[in-house]
Amino acid sequence: MKVDFAKQFEDSITAVQVAEQAKVVNEYEQQVQRVVQHISVMKSENEAAIANISAGADAKSKEIRAAARRDAFNLKQGMKAQKYSELQKKLELNGVQMSEYFKIKSVQGQSSSGKAPTSAQTITDTHVRSGTKHLVGEYTPCSGSV
Repeated sequence: MKVDFAKQFEDSITAVQVAEQAKVVNEYEQQVQRVVQHISVMKSENEAAIANISAGADAKSKEIRAAARRDAFNLKQGMKAQKYSELQKKLELNGVQMSEYFKIKSVQGQSSSGKAPTSAQTITDTHVRSGTKHLVGEYTPCSGSV
């Protein structure tokens, strides 16, 4: 037995099935979009967490480096103070003489680096004269105009 439906009825059934399939496809597409959006949100959250961790690590790194520079500076200054104290005792210099020594060393440093404004002073001798310690320097004017 063969049943023939009217063309319009068959077209109507086909249209309903196509509409149902389109509905299912649209629902799946919506689910896919929800998953894509959820992944995008999770990615953004992870990137924000990574940025926070990196910023914290950078800050900690700067703190550690600053503390290391500070500690190195303090150690260096402490050692300089200790060695200058030993030098002062060994040469039996008083405070004024040590001050002169530092002035001479400062001028020496400036003249060797070319930073002396109008003159250069070079140390010619450190000696003991008649029981009193003296630091002797020689004043040399710069040649040429500044």
